[in-house]
Amino acid sequence: GHETRIVDCAVERVARERWPGVFREADVVIAAVGNPTGEADCAFAARAKEANPRAVVMVLGTYAAALAPAVLKAHGGIDAVVMAEPEYAVRDAVRAVAGARSLEAVAGLAVRVGSVITATPARPWIEPLDALPFPRWECVDTRRYRLPVTRRKLLLVAPLRGCPFSCSFCTAPLYYGHKVRTRSPASVVQEIARNVSAFGVHDFLMWAETFTIDRAYVLELCGALIRAGLPIRWSANSRVDTVDREMLDAMRAAGCRMVSFGIESFSPAALEQAGKRIDAGMCEAAVRAARAAGLWTAGHFVLGLPGDTEESVRETVRRACALPLDIAQFYAAAP
Repeated sequence: GHETRIVDCAVERVARERWPGVFREADVVIAAVGNPTGEADCAFAARAKEANPRAVVMVLGTYAAALAPAVLKAHGGIDAVVMAEPEYAVRDAVRAVAGARSLEAVAGLAVRVGSVITATPARPWIEPLDALPFPRWECVDTRRYRLPVTRRKLLLVAPLRGCPFSCSFCTAPLYYGHKVRTRSPASVVQEIARNVSAFGVHDFLMWAETFTIDRAYVLELCGALIRAGLPIRWSANSRVDTVDREMLDAMRAAGCRMVSFGIESFSPAALEQAGKRIDAGMCEAAVRAARAAGLWTAGHFVLGLPGDTEESVRETVRRACALPLDIAQFYAAAP
């Protein structure tokens, strides 16, 4: 019941001098905050208040949720932070603004009222996920979202939320909880089919904290995709201890082309302190099984975790390069 507009300033190359125009007509501004660019993103959102003092400004994302009091104290132009799963919290906040009600009445937020910062009651996780509508990709120019190298159009599909693990460096449980919640395979297939027909997109990323966390669900979803016969290619992420050859073969048959593994480190001390609970043997077995199934493989590594030393970081890089990976991606640990 509200008029909405999505502006992807990075993709649309909206220059800084044009930012005020983005905000000027809005009653509510909701800005996404990334982890590597958190402070800059919050500063960007706060500028909305300068351009449009009457607008209610909210930010969402794990950076803002983890540091909500600090974000609200540092940026007077931000009125509220969405503390977790955003869809219903944002919906109810917009309804509150439209009805001239305080955001203090909306669950799932951290809000500033005058000089006081307070958290509203936590919001239950969304169940069932099938209740959520499909993303309104028509609100953006889907031609701008493309894979590297091939330049084929790409969209995300989110089949599940939540992760039961507690790796110290990961923000996923903060935002989507430890309980794994899945969409019905029929819903996922229907969404993909719509994106193929409506937007001419044939490449997808299965966006999930750990796509392969529920073996039975993955096999069921792959079966549904195979029966649908959609002309698609997709990729997904995984832990090394949540795959086996049968699952990987099913993923390949259903259109999967690449699986990305969170390997993180080859330092036993760093893995133990991070709570990762994997070892080098698991990593090599998973990568080789994926390659045997005909999948490209990517490995993701975090350097500088607690327990790491300069020597162990060099060993992680050396062993990463020795694995039969197609892509190795290295990140710096950041508290």
